[in-house]
Amino acid sequence: MPVDLDTFEDFEPPLFVALKRPNDREVAVGVPGVDALVQIQFDETGAYLSVINRQGRPIDVDYRSTHGALRDLLKSIGLIHRRQRELVGWDGGTERIYLHQHEHLLWPLGNCEVVVDSELRPITFETRPVGMVLDLVVDRSREPAWITGQLSLVGEGEALAEADQVRFLNETRVLVGQRVYMTQPLGENFSRLTLFNSRFPEPMLDRCLALLFSHFTGVTVRYQDYSVTTGDPLPARTAMLFEQVDQAESLHFILMHMLPGYPVEFTRHYEITRVAVINDTEHSIMIREITYASLEDEHIRVNRALAQCQKELGKGNGVTTSMRSSLNVWLV
Repeated sequence: MPVDLDTFEDFEPPLFVALKRPNDREVAVGVPGVDALVQIQFDETGAYLSVINRQGRPIDVDYRSTHGALRDLLKSIGLIHRRQRELVGWDGGTERIYLHQHEHLLWPLGNCEVVVDSELRPITFETRPVGMVLDLVVDRSREPAWITGQLSLVGEGEALAEADQVRFLNETRVLVGQRVYMTQPLGENFSRLTLFNSRFPEPMLDRCLALLFSHFTGVTVRYQDYSVTTGDPLPARTAMLFEQVDQAESLHFILMHMLPGYPVEFTRHYEITRVAVINDTEHSIMIREITYASLEDEHIRVNRALAQCQKELGKGNGVTTSMRSSLNVWLV
């Protein structure tokens, strides 16, 4: 509808309506933010934020008494707390604000000048590119040989920290000492990456790399003088695993995917999306994506074949199937 320019004083564009304060009589809550600090702390779940004073005591701060990135951060934290109270009730407490669950807080956090660690030491945010590197060191003094994984943070060819010095904020940020670095996305399992900082027999190398490349991204692998490349996709094969014959003499089996060169139990128990093909002759490791065809068509074909067998043999022993894909989905 056209706006009557003679009465435009009464006109209110939609953006004015949408951005209006929900309550223009809202009372300021909390103390002024002059002495407010934002502390990064850790527990068994991950890194979380606390707003404290300069003595290290938790405080409620009125974000309107601050400015810049701190104001944006405190306002967002307050909104998260209000939503938490709405879920648990006004008489309940609020949960900790974990950075891996609220990644939108990382930008204002990185632009604040009052971020501190558990000992109230200032934390700075670095902009230079860094990455996680997994060195695989072989010990051939044993039979079979053993491999030690050595995980480290590397920037511009320089080792910045070992695995035990790295604390993960989320899948793209790590804290080393009092510096926060940005890495390539490590994947949703980022907090478990240090599990590869361990030892295992060399014959298990292909399986360990399959787990690494399937559950993590952005990690550089260095193994002797081997090159790491990307190859063509590898189709998974369909296999039939016989389980048991029960007391009623019914046959039970699983229709599943399997990967060439890998134990059947490995593909049953783990979600594998990439494998590492190790070529000792060419000194290369080729990463190949796994493509999984639907087992539904194969399930139908097997059932038809079993029905035909029962028809030909007459009413004999029963045959039942239970089918599971390597993606841990049961199809009955």
